[in-house]
Amino acid sequence: MLDLKFLLENLETVRAMCSARGASVNLESIVTLDQKRRNLQQEFDQKRHEQKVISQEIGIKKKNG
Repeated sequence: MLDLKFLLENLETVRAMCSARGASVNLESIVTLDQKRRNLQQEFDQKRHEQKVISQEIGIKKKNG
């Protein structure tokens, strides 16, 4: 099992290693899925930040009456 970071940083090397072993692996789909995962994680972090800010505002408004 290869580390995802290693695979992404050494795509051509991994492709050559797979070819030498006779393995047929679609590395482009792995790269695409990783990019989608990164985008979703960024979106999630953004929403979490918005939630935190709104929660703080609610706490301040409750405290001030």
